[in-house]
Amino acid sequence: MRDSKRTRLAVVAVLVLCGLVAAGLGLAAWQSHRHAAQREQAVRDGVAQIHLLVSRWSVDNSDAAPPPARVTKQGLYQAGELPMDWPVNPYTGGPMQSGTGPGEYRYESWGMNGFRLTGYGPHGKALIVQTVDDPSNE
Repeated sequence: MRDSKRTRLAVVAVLVLCGLVAAGLGLAAWQSHRHAAQREQAVRDGVAQIHLLVSRWSVDNSDAAPPPARVTKQGLYQAGELPMDWPVNPYTGGPMQSGTGPGEYRYESWGMNGFRLTGYGPHGKALIVQTVDDPSNE
């Protein structure tokens, strides 16, 4: 009888341990998913921030969209300070840069003041596309 009681206690202990391990793995998966979502949102926010800086540059330059080579932290810098910090790439911790890798952006311009900004997440997936059409083409 004592062996039977010990066996039941051992089974209960193993089940409790398995439950704790499963709960820990579930929490880790949830935290990983949450972290990935936060990174993707940071890319979206960064592209929106660059969009504002491009728009500000346009206003200061006869409403012309800047050429692609100007859409960098240094290129959009005018006399004085930037009105906001340049966005950070959430995958590298450095400043967002032109490219199609995780946390990078691509800027294209056309006409006098049309442009498109695309922000990229993991595996080159486009997370956000912001387009401003050139009214002179309408």
